[in-house]
Amino acid sequence: MHLLVGDVRGTGSSTPSMVAAINKWRKDKPQEAGELWESIIALNKHVAATIHSLSLAAAAKAQILKVLYVVTLYSKCTRVHDF
Repeated sequence: MHLLVGDVRGTGSSTPSMVAAINKWRKDKPQEAGELWESIIALNKHVAATIHSLSLAAAAKAQILKVLYVVTLYSKCTRVHDF
């Protein structure tokens, strides 16, 4: 899986100040921060598992479509002969 992240505003972000603010919040409210962090981790794992499942389903569908394509080609190329 590849994940691309970009800044949609085109003006950049203030990453150092955002990190400092988050670290301050985590220090000031460790219970709240810990609960939210665990929730975010669980949700991120769920998103990753869902994307993985979708990827497996897409691969299976692609394989089925390849088989159907080959069967279709084969059926068009063969003729039943009367003996």
